[in-house]
Amino acid sequence: MNQKENIDEYIDRQLNRQIEDICRLVRIESVRQEPLPGKPFGEGPWAALETALDIARAKGFPARSIDGCVGVVEAGGLEEGIDILAHLDVVPAGTGWTVTAPFCPLLHDGKLYGRGAADNKGPAVSVLYALDAVRSLGIPLRRRVRILWGTAEETGCEDLPHFYGRYRPAPMTVSPDAAFPVITREKGRFEAHMTGEYQEGDVLRIDCDGPANGVPASASAVLGPWKEEEEVKRRLDQAGVPYQLHRQREGLKLTVKGKAAHSASPQKGDNALVKLLALLARLPGTQTRLKEMAGVFPHGDHFGTSFGISPVGEERFTISLNRLSWNPKAGLVGVCDCRVPAGMTEDMTAAPVRKMLGAMGIRVEGDWVAPHTVPDDSEFVRTLLRCWEECSKRPGAVKSIAGNTYAHGIPGAVAYGFADPEIRTGTHGPDEYVSISQLVLGTRIYAHMIWELCR
Repeated sequence: MNQKENIDEYIDRQLNRQIEDICRLVRIESVRQEPLPGKPFGEGPWAALETALDIARAKGFPARSIDGCVGVVEAGGLEEGIDILAHLDVVPAGTGWTVTAPFCPLLHDGKLYGRGAADNKGPAVSVLYALDAVRSLGIPLRRRVRILWGTAEETGCEDLPHFYGRYRPAPMTVSPDAAFPVITREKGRFEAHMTGEYQEGDVLRIDCDGPANGVPASASAVLGPWKEEEEVKRRLDQAGVPYQLHRQREGLKLTVKGKAAHSASPQKGDNALVKLLALLARLPGTQTRLKEMAGVFPHGDHFGTSFGISPVGEERFTISLNRLSWNPKAGLVGVCDCRVPAGMTEDMTAAPVRKMLGAMGIRVEGDWVAPHTVPDDSEFVRTLLRCWEECSKRPGAVKSIAGNTYAHGIPGAVAYGFADPEIRTGTHGPDEYVSISQLVLGTRIYAHMIWELCR
């Protein structure tokens, strides 16, 4: 038996413990909250970080927390080697779960269900087990392996700059927070935060407050109590959009359902918020600003056509209206998420969004993040592809994604796994899961990668 076969056998023997450790983390509701002393992103992310560090220490690794932001696990020699960037925070649970409750991990039919099982607690634990498998051979690593566990990936990634403000990035960096084989191109992003004044009219309130980077599965509005219910139904029925309408104390509550998805690929979801705006636009007493928003965010237009944004190359610009709050106290508060392929600039994408919404009296703020690209033909990338092919028995090729990972903006960094490119895991939606076979495959691939790059 050769050394890589020994690694694979060790991983198989540790599988039950690996699953148990992932479940420990999934049980923690590590959604960002208000900061506390020593807990910059709230109680949940901090608890997940401390638990992960305990898992590493129990396996004999030195592990430390950097100000409650980032966990660090190191092994190997003094020569700089590779950083592995994973995260322990998660998006909110959302609705529509059927297999199990979001923070009650359940192993069923070869899949581990729970919020964070795939994104990114399963991979975060598995890379530790990959490093442990290589260490089990007893052969010293010449280069250093550094696992970094972040706690704010889903809400702005302030954690990694805090770490890299003190420590130099490794010459090689991977993030197990996307899909195999190797991702060398990530779209840029413009997260537009919108604010505006409330206008008097028939729509008293709109509530849609899911994750900023997720297509909303539900949205609701309250119409004034004076509205005639049958007349409202008559106008809404003409749209052919399913809805629920019932009277409550403050007025008629209109609810629309859709399908959640990551807003990196909004076409995979069904945006409940834009459907709600389309219905409200049919009512004569709806405020002008809301009708104008319905016009620039039409249902089914994921590519910015209404903003006059034209495609460049094969990859498409996308835009998704993900949040909207509307009431007399707060006014208008919303978020739309734009993803920008290589070759498109801020002037071509963010500027038209700012201009058109600004003409409606909506203020737009948000930082522009440029697309991230890495050369496809480096020895580093070729090694990663070889490890994928060796373990999966499938051909490997570089690819691009619409999402942003921890690799984004770090020179030479790539996203590498953990998801199978042919399997959808419900990331950011209900019934998120990771298949056990994929966990095993990903752990083997990372162990082979460490062996190849650092021994």
